[in-house]
Amino acid sequence: MSTQDLARGLEAELSALPVPPGDLDRAIREGTGRRRRRRAGIVAAASTLVLLAGGLGVALLSGEDPGGARVLDPAGVGPFDVSGGLRAYADPGVSLHLGDRTFPAEGLGALDTDASATDLGVVHTVSGRPYLLGPDGASRPLVDGPVDDVSSFHPGSRADRAGTSVVVATLSGDVATLHLVDLRDLSTLGTRTLECGGGCEALRLDALDEGRVFLQGPTGPAVWDTRDDSWTPFGARTRVADVRNGVVLHDGPPAAELDGLGLRQVAGAIDSQLTFDGGHVLGWSSRLEPTTRGGTAILLERGAGGADRADKGALGFWSIDSDGSVLLALSTRYPRYDVLDCEVPSGRCEQIGTLEPTGGDPAFMGNDM
Repeated sequence: MSTQDLARGLEAELSALPVPPGDLDRAIREGTGRRRRRRAGIVAAASTLVLLAGGLGVALLSGEDPGGARVLDPAGVGPFDVSGGLRAYADPGVSLHLGDRTFPAEGLGALDTDASATDLGVVHTVSGRPYLLGPDGASRPLVDGPVDDVSSFHPGSRADRAGTSVVVATLSGDVATLHLVDLRDLSTLGTRTLECGGGCEALRLDALDEGRVFLQGPTGPAVWDTRDDSWTPFGARTRVADVRNGVVLHDGPPAAELDGLGLRQVAGAIDSQLTFDGGHVLGWSSRLEPTTRGGTAILLERGAGGADRADKGALGFWSIDSDGSVLLALSTRYPRYDVLDCEVPSGRCEQIGTLEPTGGDPAFMGNDM
């Protein structure tokens, strides 16, 4: 087949693909005037094919893993706006929203657990190698050297509260390597290898806070302090949900070893999150409970448990955004959801989009609440 024949075939297939709807509410509200339609030429490449239409980046995603799921590799999607936080939310397997852009998410897999949202972009994995998809629309590798592409290896990634560093993991044989990377210049700040003995699939990155990495390792939970390369195992029954500003949100019993590190432990559900200052817990409610005795709860303007009693009983999904605000998908007229961005600590909410998911519950980047 000639290059021209391939291009014509690709163009025919791409033209038949449905373009997901844009966020009309936001477009009208912000007056962006992005109603122009333009169509880019078809560019054939081994890894990525992109069609730009209607101001939306529509990426054909490549890098299929042995399990058949495609991975996030939207090179050429174009820049997206992170001035209000990444504001990443998805209709699973259908559409993914980043900042002010939308593109198809078919076959992307578990972005709610395997990716991380930061103001510097999306940390994701392509064929076993961690990448940063920046606001300029370009994906750049975070790790050099050979890595194994194993579908059962899903350690995830975790960013610090400033969103400037991230911990990722790669696999080579029976050895997993932890990498602490500065997202500002993509430099490596520290590495540590773990001998898995065939059990690398159990590795899970739970949190990153002030240079400390909290993880479920091949031999159980531990803290890797990248500042002095120390390694502190702790109780196997203690599950870390989140760590921010020296506060550990955990399920199960507290661990004496974490007390010994000078950390403050707070009990909570495993799918809860902490505000960036560690002062409040976000769970399945618009009421954020304080982590200190006698503290004052934060009430979001919208959502069950929040300030608006009209939302009592409304269906909702919550997540901490890359800038520390709270993203809320709220349905008072199911299956339609209003997507809101709520400030912390004021609780003021701004509607940033709407969603009528067909692929499952609304999903947020890096959080499976």
